[in-house]
Formats: sequence, structure tokens, C-alpha cells
Amino acid sequence: MIYDTDIMKKFFERVVQSLGENEVYTLFLISRRKWFKELPSNYELLDYEVVKESSFEEFYSAVLRLIPQDCAYTSRGGKCIPKSAMAIYVDIIPKDIKKGVVKTIEKFIRILAFENDSSKFKGFCRIMLSNLQKSPSRKPYFLIDVDSKDNSLIEYITEQLRKYSVPVVWISETKGGYHIIARRDGKWMKDFYESIYPVLKNINNVEIKLEKSLLTPIPGSFQGGFPVKGVWNDV
Repeated sequence: MIYDTDIMKKFFERVVQSLGENEVYTLFLISRRKWFKELPSNYELLDYEVVKESSFEEFYSAVLRLIPQDCAYTSRGGKCIPKSAMAIYVDIIPKDIKKGVVKTIEKFIRILAFENDSSKFKGFCRIMLSNLQKSPSRKPYFLIDVDSKDNSLIEYITEQLRKYSVPVVWISETKGGYHIIARRDGKWMKDFYESIYPVLKNINNVEIKLEKSLLTPIPGSFQGGFPVKGVWNDV
């Protein structure tokens, strides 16, 4: 599921920021029904890793841990989910693990006090993950998801961002189009909201993502069989 560690390292150096106190990154192994029709839902979270250190070695080790053995995951019908129907994503928004733990403890206190349903404790890991994803420590980026391979559209978007001095730190070519990652922690965001956002939000196949969680397939790995590439020369 990895084809180029040099691209992966360059992505890490450009996008993945040094972690502060209580900060972590989350990585996910995901399959999608459009890659494997036997899945019961559009997205299937198969596994995840939490990265606690600011080094490429730790990041890469987490990626390796997410690569499954053949037939490690099956559909409800018992068919093996092939690795060609999987992808490894990173959430580029750092999470505050302390906040996530506090939310999880509060959740289980409510279960103990009011619901009296101990079976819910079996879902501890997923509940903890959900609360962690809802606990950003900061929001250094926004992401523009372009569901098209139209190069002129990418050029138009990046031209608009440059026009208003919005720093683009990375562009990935994905299976379905492109992911443009730009910084959102500066004075340029006023111009972005006033002049760029109103234009881009009305373009077909373009989605501007400003959420607490921003997942992107890791460059240098395969996304549903497609080698995710990095486009960094023009950013």
C-alpha cells in the first residue's frame, strides 16, 4: 500500500506540524463501497493509529502498522476486502488528547449514572476516537477537495489563492481529483471569506472544507489502487 516513501516524507515535512503538549495526529485505514461493492456502507473504518511524536519515523511506523495482512478484513458476506479497495488517510488537524479523554470520561459517567447499560463499554475505543476527532487543538489548515482532473480548474483555484496571498502548502492528486491544503491561521482569511469563498463554493465539483477534522489520503501510498501523488513544485 506504499509506493514512494520520499513523497510521503516530503508531505510530512510540508504539512504535518510539530506537536505541542497534549497534541496528537490520527491516521485511518478506510475502505469505500465505490472501490468494493460488497461493503454495507459508503465508508468503512477498518483501523486507526494515534501518532504522539513529531517525527517522520513515528509517522511512517504508524502507516506501516495500518497495512493489513491479506484477508484481514471481510465484508458481511464473508468476502475478503482487497488492499486495492483501501486507503490510509491522515487527519491534518492536530487533536487535543486531553480534551478527548475528558469527553470520553464524561460520556461513560453519564452511561453509569443514567443509562445502566454496560454493553456500551464494549465500544470504548470507537467512542474515544469519536471524541478525539471532535477535539481539535488548533486549526492550521483548510482543504479544497476538487472532484475533477481538470488541470485548468486547479490552476484557476490556485491563482485565486495566490491573488489574495493565501499560502498553499501542498496539493495532492487523488484517485478522484485533487486535494489542495492551505493555511487558515493568518490575516489572509478575511480576504478568503470575502472574495474567494463566495466564488469557489459555487463551482461544480469543488468543496471547501473547514471542519474540525480534515482527512486526506497520504501521498506516497495507494488510495483504492491509485498512487496518491504530490504536486509541490508550484506551491
